[in-house]
Amino acid sequence: SLTTAANAIWLQCTAPFWVIAAGWLWFQQPPARADRAALVLIAAGMSVILAFEVRGQTTAGVSWGVVSGVFYAAVIVTLRWLRDLGTIWLVAVNHLVAAAVLLPLVIAAGRTPSLTQLFVLCAFGLLQMAIPYVLFARGLRSVPAAEAAMIALVEPVVMPLWVLLAWGERPAIWTVAGAALILLGLVVRFRIGRCLAV
Repeated sequence: SLTTAANAIWLQCTAPFWVIAAGWLWFQQPPARADRAALVLIAAGMSVILAFEVRGQTTAGVSWGVVSGVFYAAVIVTLRWLRDLGTIWLVAVNHLVAAAVLLPLVIAAGRTPSLTQLFVLCAFGLLQMAIPYVLFARGLRSVPAAEAAMIALVEPVVMPLWVLLAWGERPAIWTVAGAALILLGLVVRFRIGRCLAV
């Protein structure tokens, strides 16, 4: 592989920056003061983590991770833009198109999954992808895209905690430090920012 799963996840989490950039450039929505302060802290946290994590990784792996962040931002902005459509229908079409695009790659790989693997893949698609995206799309009906992208950062931040509790694997000190900065950025955005807005 070109990079690790952890690196890919953190690089995908650059999405809030791309969402805010898109809002600024295309929709003339400059980021609020609380957004800017939060982004500085989030960027610092991600920089701490990635400075250690991407050492020795290929440029291609890091580049693909950043590209995934851009596309994830596009998904968030598009779901917000199409918020008046039915969320189940929207997510179903999204996943069917993704499956159709990836099917030739699966066939080219020459590997046929067993029935057990197909069952696990279907369960993964439903429980890990479809249901969360339906809920996310419904949330985007009333939550701005930039705010939703920042809220989604909670997932990778708490992931090391779940790994610690489930498997006893202690996160690296730089992961803890970076996650703390990201959480601080979210506190600035959603607590202090709202107090300033009142």
